Amino acid sequence: VSTRLEKIIGEIPHTPLDQAVKEAMRDIGIAVAPAPRAAA
Repeated sequence: VSTRLEKIIGEIPHTPLDQAVKEAMRDIGIAVAPAPRAAA
């Protein structure tokens, strides 16, 4: 972790990638369909 970077931008988030992408797409107005469930 870059202490210098954290001093500039604040705490670095540790959001899982799939969640971060979903939230970013929602924020810009793109609907995200739920992932299909795996067959049992």
